[in-house]
Amino acid sequence: MSEPIGVRPGTYPVPGQEEPVMGLCIVLDDAEASWEVTEENDYSITIKIPPTSPWRVNRAEDKDEPGSFYLQVFRKGAKINSIVLNSFVHPTDEVHTPNADSPKDAPPELKIHYTNPPDEVYEAPATAKPRVKKK
Repeated sequence: MSEPIGVRPGTYPVPGQEEPVMGLCIVLDDAEASWEVTEENDYSITIKIPPTSPWRVNRAEDKDEPGSFYLQVFRKGAKINSIVLNSFVHPTDEVHTPNADSPKDAPPELKIHYTNPPDEVYEAPATAKPRVKKK
């Protein structure tokens, strides 16, 4: 079984700033994806997804708001097993823990457990063209 996808509070370091930026963090296990992540001199980050990776990213237009776009991240053949809500915070900052063993001051965290098809290897079609954004 694959590592669960995590959604939790996180921090992001910003060059030149002493304090990291706090925000929402989505955590994906890169072990099977084989993504190539490169940080450029201007601090931009490029993620290259090889054609053999079972993960895909798609930029889609929001049908309700034409001109607005969002990203979809796919795992080919994966199926959701469970969604675990470790704790969550109401707007009133009251902490609710659905699991009795969660610490009262634990930050909210969601885990999405999924399974992959057994021994499946993704092969890009021979006619597939790389989706490269020209500069």
